[in-house]
Amino acid sequence: MSAVLAMAACAYPVTPRFSQEVASGFATDDMRKMETDDAEIYYPAKYRAEAERVAARATECLEHLRALTVTKRERRKALLFITSANFNNAYVSGMNSGEQLHSVVPLMLTDEIFNWYGLSNADTGDVACHEMFHYAHFDQVENVWSLVNTIVGDVMPSQVFLESWFTEGTAQYYEGRIARNVGRPSSPVYRAAFESFVALRKGKISAGDLNQGNRELYPYSGAYLTSLPFIEYLVERSGEDKLWELMDVQGRSFFTPFGVSLRFQQVYGRDLGALIDEWSLHLQQQYVAHERPAEQHVLRTEVGQMARLATHPASGTMALLTVGNEEPSRLRILEADGTVRVEKRLPRLDPGREWIFTGPGSMSGLSFTGDGKFLFLINDDLISRGDTRGQLWKIDAATGEVLRIWQDLGMALGGAVHPDGTAYTLIDVTPGHTALVDIDLATGAHTTLAEMEPGVAAAAPSWSPDGTQLAFSHFDANGWNLVIRNADHQLLTVIGDGAFNYAPHWDTNDTLVFSRTVNGHLQAHRYTVSTRQLEVLTAAPFAAIDSAAVKNSVAFINRDGTSWSLDVAPAKALSVITFEPPTEPVPPWPRSPKLKIESDEPVSAFDHLFVPQLRMPSLSAWLNGTTFVPTISLQLMGRDRLAKHTWSITGAYGPTFQTSTIAVEYLNQTLAPWSVSISGSRDAQASFDTTWKPPTEATWTGSVDLSRTFWVMPLSFGIQGLGLQTLGGATQKFFGPSFAASWAAGESTPYAGSIRRIALSVAVAGYGKFFGSDFDFMDLAASISGYVPLPFSTRHSLALGLRARAVAGGAGDALKIGGPTSSVLLQSGNEMTPTYSGQFLPGRLSESVRGYEDTGVRGTMMATATARYRYPFIIDRGFSSVLWILPSVFFRQVDLDIFGAATVSDSTSSRWLRAAGAQVTLRTFWVGAAPVSLGYQFAYRFDLNLPPLHSLMFTLD
Repeated sequence: MSAVLAMAACAYPVTPRFSQEVASGFATDDMRKMETDDAEIYYPAKYRAEAERVAARATECLEHLRALTVTKRERRKALLFITSANFNNAYVSGMNSGEQLHSVVPLMLTDEIFNWYGLSNADTGDVACHEMFHYAHFDQVENVWSLVNTIVGDVMPSQVFLESWFTEGTAQYYEGRIARNVGRPSSPVYRAAFESFVALRKGKISAGDLNQGNRELYPYSGAYLTSLPFIEYLVERSGEDKLWELMDVQGRSFFTPFGVSLRFQQVYGRDLGALIDEWSLHLQQQYVAHERPAEQHVLRTEVGQMARLATHPASGTMALLTVGNEEPSRLRILEADGTVRVEKRLPRLDPGREWIFTGPGSMSGLSFTGDGKFLFLINDDLISRGDTRGQLWKIDAATGEVLRIWQDLGMALGGAVHPDGTAYTLIDVTPGHTALVDIDLATGAHTTLAEMEPGVAAAAPSWSPDGTQLAFSHFDANGWNLVIRNADHQLLTVIGDGAFNYAPHWDTNDTLVFSRTVNGHLQAHRYTVSTRQLEVLTAAPFAAIDSAAVKNSVAFINRDGTSWSLDVAPAKALSVITFEPPTEPVPPWPRSPKLKIESDEPVSAFDHLFVPQLRMPSLSAWLNGTTFVPTISLQLMGRDRLAKHTWSITGAYGPTFQTSTIAVEYLNQTLAPWSVSISGSRDAQASFDTTWKPPTEATWTGSVDLSRTFWVMPLSFGIQGLGLQTLGGATQKFFGPSFAASWAAGESTPYAGSIRRIALSVAVAGYGKFFGSDFDFMDLAASISGYVPLPFSTRHSLALGLRARAVAGGAGDALKIGGPTSSVLLQSGNEMTPTYSGQFLPGRLSESVRGYEDTGVRGTMMATATARYRYPFIIDRGFSSVLWILPSVFFRQVDLDIFGAATVSDSTSSRWLRAAGAQVTLRTFWVGAAPVSLGYQFAYRFDLNLPPLHSLMFTLD
């Protein structure tokens, strides 16, 4: 069977094109296909106007970007999938497994961080513009790799080896430079995060700071935050055309994964490492020390890599949401002097928990009632199919206890509670639109207070203390501006200059405190409604966000190094200006050119279904002693455009031993979020003779599986069938059902990984005579594991686990316990596989045992208890290339593990397999993304009279 297995390793598995929530949207929405000169656009019919606006902006950007490519040739129409799923992301994927390049873009966003990035929740066209650079970039595959992709299907994305920092940095560069000054290039929050990082380093930047694995720059990563200014430096240094020349050189290279750094030398006259050093020197020469003003005081240092603040001005009470590299999400209620009144862990571990997502990334609209007794917020939480919906929390400000949750308020952003606590005003987000909506907390009734124009976003509302005026930020033609809904329900733009006027908070009925740019940096400001007077209150070194009054001061989240701090400053004016109301209405956003629609029709279930997108021949070989054993194979794979149907046919033939395989797979997602998978195969092998004989051994397999994920719990149900024809002509048949489920909850940090967690899993497969099997056979496995919080450090962790498995109905040695694993490169043991009677049984009947990777025992049941203590030594440094030829390498951390494991079984060889030891593991990223770990393990064994085992381990994490 080895030759067949060698062939199978060359086959691409049938996997879904889209994640569950996106596939669910396509399955439930009435989808249409719109075709233009440049694109095929798939969109929900009920959102045609909004989809056209997104597609028009995407097409505008794609045309602009394709015009910059060096090699001018006709290119395939872009595939753009517009989804109603709310997954707060957008991406370009493809050029692997035969998958054509395609982009998925949502119709709305409910993560407030996009507001801080200078993007609109109601118009994702600018997000699509960012993705269109990825499309134009990855589409530049020329010469031999273009020929390969044409013949066998898209399997070589040669541009990916320029790494994520290049494609994300350049995509950010263009997202705000094609017809609109939007996005991260125009975001003072984003700029402040980078500037404070440079100040922390005094201008010294290294290649590892461009890697997406760099957690020092969490939540942005170097592939985003550092890459944008580096791309801007390259453009300033050598011009925009050089970016496209580099892409062209990369797309033409035969040795595309290697020598990438030298391609920079070819284009820029410096290899990549030298360019980064040159940029670092430039930053050092420009470096100017930034210090807090003397009157700005720190209440809490290093409150995390993300933080949100709300205040109760009269009492000085503050609510602080934080998360960071060293600490999971936390809610703290603070007194006016910064001392902690109450601190709450936000992640919950109980199966019946009312929320899954927590922290400043998913929470917005923090606000106190007028009496300061209750805190309200909106949490953008996970729903069962995998995307998110808003939920409203009511929290006791004295104890931090969550008193009530209003679930599933639709796509929503916070938000502010009415001063009397009777209602909450949120931002209702629907495709292409936002509205201010009141939720009556007693009845749940919704009342729309104001609707924005299509594509215009509202954000961060706040009620005046008397409950008559509502202030909010408004993203219109020139950015974020300040609007007040007065007592007469009129909307008045009071500040309309687009200077990133964001998150207003009332101090009195006549004054507002909010953040706004001064010389490119966000500072706290106070606006007096009656006099139209605007006062600058702070001179923070980099940025002051969530600015709000607190007694006679102003409190704010201050950018400091790679994290934030909670600071206060006197509420006195540093400078004063008077704003006159705008006399002319703000002009609308410049419209993208109208789409030239060639056709618009319902999506056919057969659209591209029978066109094999993968046509992959392969040749593999192995040595059987001195005999060369080749195997040739061919795989065809195809799917319709919406990936509701995916099919694959694989055939293989080995002439040496007359082996042959035919395998068929089919995946159906028309019932998404449920997926139905059907597969079948036949493996045949002649006797080990080079002369032709009819097959004397054959195996048939077939299965039908139904699966989906509920929130974070994967479930699968299946029916399997398997038949074996032995060399002697006897047959064995196995038929029966299977079930598998798992559940987990916990909290983690970027540095320590999981620190508090519980996970459960169960899997059962039964093959009975009742179903037509020749045997009554059952395979049952279950596990429970957990992480226990430890004192004294935020980085170390203790993991405990218990796993049990039983095989009933087979021979007494059906289950292999211990033995070789794929993660071992070299070891000092004998690599002996326990002897086996040879009875054929279905499934992978083996269980690994730590410390016994070289040998093991056989039985029918086992239970393993494990304990592992880990301390990670964080490195987060890297190199742009290895010897200029090999790709980049990034060193993440070195893990020190101390472990113990004890396995008990019904084996007749040894009842116990017990070991203790230690492992040192170096964790790295290669090519900017591939996680590779190399470790040394020492294990002392207490059983089988075995000597200590020394192992060199290799894993792809």
